[in-house]
Amino acid sequence: MKIFHTTFQLILALVFLHNAHSQEAWLNVESGTEFSLAMKSDSTIWSWGNNTNGQLGIGNTINQLIPVQIGTDTIWKRVSAGAFHALAVKEDGTLWAWGLNSVGQLGTGDLIQKTAPTQV
Repeated sequence: MKIFHTTFQLILALVFLHNAHSQEAWLNVESGTEFSLAMKSDSTIWSWGNNTNGQLGIGNTINQLIPVQIGTDTIWKRVSAGAFHALAVKEDGTLWAWGLNSVGQLGTGDLIQKTAPTQV
């Protein structure tokens, strides 16, 4: 069932990205557990899907059915999706994390869930 769900989620993400109306190209897509992240050529990052643990990085825990931009920064270099958390690197080399942090997977020195990018 999990393989089906992940495959279905990836197919939906690719269909949406193919049909996106934006002038900016999508550079890469990452799929976490029940959520997705993508980076555009303008160095913005976008997320959608399950947001129970703040893994979308948009400052709340509301699920999103379509891509929503994470913050307003246009200096992201790379993104990575974990199970219920995400990591990203900015162009200046700094590391940022958000989402579930029950065992310290965000690297922030605490066990507090983060709903927006937090510098590691």
